[in-house]
Amino acid sequence: MNDRDWFRARMARLAPVPITDSGSWGPVRRMLFRPWLLLGGVCWGLAVGSKWEALYPLAAFGVLAWVWSAGARRSFGVRWALLRSVVVDGIPAFVHLVLVALVVYVATWTGWLMHAETYENHLSATQYTHYDGGKDWPTASEPDASGLGGVTQSLRSLWHYQRDVYVFHTHFLNDATHTYASKPSGWLFLNRPVGVEADVDIKPGTQGCEAPAGSDCLRQVLLLGTPVLWWGGVLALVYAAVMWIGARDWRFGLTVIGTATTWLPWLMYDSRPIFSFYAVTTLPFIVLAITMTMGRLIGSSPAPTARRTAGVIASGSFFVLVLVNFAWFWPIWTDALLTHAEWLDRIWFQRWI
Repeated sequence: MNDRDWFRARMARLAPVPITDSGSWGPVRRMLFRPWLLLGGVCWGLAVGSKWEALYPLAAFGVLAWVWSAGARRSFGVRWALLRSVVVDGIPAFVHLVLVALVVYVATWTGWLMHAETYENHLSATQYTHYDGGKDWPTASEPDASGLGGVTQSLRSLWHYQRDVYVFHTHFLNDATHTYASKPSGWLFLNRPVGVEADVDIKPGTQGCEAPAGSDCLRQVLLLGTPVLWWGGVLALVYAAVMWIGARDWRFGLTVIGTATTWLPWLMYDSRPIFSFYAVTTLPFIVLAITMTMGRLIGSSPAPTARRTAGVIASGSFFVLVLVNFAWFWPIWTDALLTHAEWLDRIWFQRWI
């Protein structure tokens, strides 16, 4: 959003309004450096370094940056703006976002690059390397190089490791099962949380258990989102889609695209065990959808009106409800001691067990 505003403001300073020359591309040279896209490339590189699935929204928002740039040029009178923007805006956006992200991503593996030989000794001979008839990493048997050759050798060993990770996730889990695996189609509705730890059958009078006779206590760590937040977020996303498509409010499109690109790609992998906590990258876009929906409910005018009052009450009530809901589920997120009855009060559905 910041890049979109920056681009349009710079166009306004540099271009006549409207551009009357049918062959004009609009300002080019002084629009090549995009500071907000550069910052975005750094952030996307860090995101991919944390989890590869960030590649999907990176690609989507890269395309979105180009489309926004083309729209800005068209609004200033540039003809065939979408095609011309591929060259003058699309290529710079690719450099700022993708190439910068690649450099940052590789930099997140600095520890590997500095000690590649140690990793090779432990990881180069694996079943994943040999999956398609391949051999051990060539770099594992090569003499250690120095200087630029050493950098190249370390990068090659990192590439082989990345390939092994990809092969493992795409070929070695298809026939596996897991108790807490879940279908991504239900992640936004919290269809199946992930149990991390449980200490059950704690008898009354032991470990601080104050359950009545004939019952027991337990401790649990359950990876489950705050239901009110997620379910309310689904409604906010529906509203965002309506506002984006129906009202043509481009801002709401950010939440829809962000959610789609961090969630829907997982549908391609629902034949192997995958887990609901993968949707954590979707949560920022859900919160953004809720925030923007609240903004629409409250309105932009500070003048006191019945509509604004109703919007403040509705938004504030939802916020408080999320806090209360968060506090209610806190014990099953933090391994707190609960009686069996208290635990059941928090397990609302059989599929959550």
